[in-house]
Amino acid sequence: MKVMQIMLSEGFGGAERLFVDCCFALAEAGVDVIAVCHPQFVEMDKLRHDKITIATLKVHFDYSFLATIRLERIVSRYQPDVIHTHLCRAAMIGGRVGRKCRIPVAANIHNYIKLKYYKNISKFIPGTADQKKYLMSLGVKSVDIEIVPHFSLLDSGTEVQYKKSNVIISYGRFVKKKGFDLLLAAVKLITDQGGDVRLLLGGDGPERLHIEQKISALGLESKVELVGWVHDVGHFLEKGDVFVLPSLDEPFGIAVLEAMAKGKVIVSSKTKGPLEVLDPGSAWLFDINNAQDLAHSILLALNSPEEAVKKAKKAMQIYEDQYSSKSIVPRYIALFESMC
Repeated sequence: MKVMQIMLSEGFGGAERLFVDCCFALAEAGVDVIAVCHPQFVEMDKLRHDKITIATLKVHFDYSFLATIRLERIVSRYQPDVIHTHLCRAAMIGGRVGRKCRIPVAANIHNYIKLKYYKNISKFIPGTADQKKYLMSLGVKSVDIEIVPHFSLLDSGTEVQYKKSNVIISYGRFVKKKGFDLLLAAVKLITDQGGDVRLLLGGDGPERLHIEQKISALGLESKVELVGWVHDVGHFLEKGDVFVLPSLDEPFGIAVLEAMAKGKVIVSSKTKGPLEVLDPGSAWLFDINNAQDLAHSILLALNSPEEAVKKAKKAMQIYEDQYSSKSIVPRYIALFESMC
């Protein structure tokens, strides 16, 4: 079976991470993969595999007629059995070409989409039940939807390594919805109360300057370290015990899965994605956009070692059973085979 994976953005976030992981995991499972991506895709090197053929496509705008012609040529050259798209631009152009070439198209749903970009999709693949509910509210038939949770390639640990340190870690794209402002405010509240905490914050993006200014304005220069973009997630996660997801909006949250895999104690906002993955027995959950509640949850995670280890062990087991590549990739393959 040949599967064409399409991701047309240049940068790297959760959706791009899933695209890379899908390509690599399918290739490892013996599937021939054609990875179509932007010529300046920042993680191109992670697509190097004997079973992955890379084709580049630069798209300047959503309705690009020229890009459609170029993708049609790529499809004609490689003759995939299924096209699997990620994000709206890939879905729009890939769907159009799939319809013309009579190839079924699956679209991974990473956000709460606008259906106008998804007119020629054979199968919608949301990561959560809430996303499926949303799709059905837009008129998509249940039979055309298949929930497949997001996954990670990280191997789960054998035991939780809790060092009882004061280091908390977080990472992601520096955009407003990731809630890093809120996390900085919580760190400030903890330090003002005499708490000893240090934050390692990984990532980059358009909000970097704002975050730097916020750190300075709060006087947190000695408490917060910006480490830049995280290329080796597993290694980064080893630097602290507690992982914090402060997002204001998170349709899924692959970073949570990575923290679960590595046995981290998790503090997460009660956003829709994490609430389908975690529960009070596997993480500390705090109210969205509530710095006081976040600070309180961080302190509980740092100061309750026995409970923290118990939660982290449960989260690790949930990951192994439900969100590891060995659990999810066979579901993708079965879905693709059913579409051929």
